[in-house]
Amino acid sequence: MSKIRILLITGSSGGHICPALGLLDILNKECHDLDMLLVVPSPERTGRPISFKDGPRPERAGLPVPLKEGPRLSALNKKKHSGYNIRYISLSGVKLDAGFNLPLCLFKIFLGTLESIWILLGFRPNLVIGFGSLASVPMLLSARTLGIKTMIHEQNVIPGKANMFLARFSDRIAVSFPQTRDYFRGFTKKVVVTGNPLRQDLVRMDKEKALAFFGFSTAKITLLVAGGSQGSRKINTVFPEAIKGLNNHDKIQVIHLCGIHDYELLNERYKDLRINVRLFGFLEEMQYAYNAADLILCRGGATTLAEIIYFGIPALIIPYPYARAHQAKNAEVLKQLGAAVVIDDDKLSEDTLRPVLETFLKDPKERSSMLVSFQNFLRVDAARVFMHEVLSCLG
Repeated sequence: MSKIRILLITGSSGGHICPALGLLDILNKECHDLDMLLVVPSPERTGRPISFKDGPRPERAGLPVPLKEGPRLSALNKKKHSGYNIRYISLSGVKLDAGFNLPLCLFKIFLGTLESIWILLGFRPNLVIGFGSLASVPMLLSARTLGIKTMIHEQNVIPGKANMFLARFSDRIAVSFPQTRDYFRGFTKKVVVTGNPLRQDLVRMDKEKALAFFGFSTAKITLLVAGGSQGSRKINTVFPEAIKGLNNHDKIQVIHLCGIHDYELLNERYKDLRINVRLFGFLEEMQYAYNAADLILCRGGATTLAEIIYFGIPALIIPYPYARAHQAKNAEVLKQLGAAVVIDDDKLSEDTLRPVLETFLKDPKERSSMLVSFQNFLRVDAARVFMHEVLSCLG
């Protein structure tokens, strides 16, 4: 009997790739009769090598990289990466509102469609799951045309344009937030709330063990600053200035994930602050940071918020302003719950950030209130729920 085959197609950002990896992790762990293929966009045209200088490195989104190939990967060359097959299609950076670049974008879509059909005919999946972005559209439509079952997953509260378009062509629509149902009117019978699948290495652990990983004290409050895989210049600039003027800065210790571009700048700034800081351009072992944190300062990406919810960390969220209000709407869910404070990006300054930090540090009731809020939040094992929906769709 041949194995059941599942194809997952994602965009190139960590927000798309991470939930796909979370689903792959649990399917790989729990289901041994599946053959799975992950398809992601490559920054280059078919057959040409991918150079990391062309954009964010795949491993920064959690995508495994073959060590033998060094800094380059071969497009559309089927290889094993941590047990998963990965293929690449020529649909990175494609935008239909690209102005003078529209002809090139349309050509890439045409090329990506041909590649999608070729991959589908070669792999012959029983189910295709799309995780958003324009890159998933040709694959899902081609699968539908070939009579293959399809499913999409929406990470944000407000669905992206690609998933809104694909809703009518999908057999099932998995969403991370219950509020997203309101945006899929006319397709509500297809919608299931699964949550946002997390990678299996993100596990809860004893807080003392997590603090020991960083050489931190159990007597201080730990602040985690994370501006995304590439860091946030504004957060990186404002945060050190805000804590410089704190009245009780001796009570804190900081884990700061700043991205590779601001590392040297922040390394110099922190030398003058006399605060115990662990500065990282990128941290692979995020489970230690989440378990150690008493408060996280971050953007409002869907994957980040799913991780915050899973670990139950009080949050100070500064939504990224250039994402069709996706992040602001995501953050609003935690704000209404009482588990987060939200500051708009254009209002973020040391003068607006410092009072919020002061209140959190000096008021134990504020911290405990935010922690209690998470007890009322539906904290499901999203990967496992999603897995059951996938198996149900196959059945």
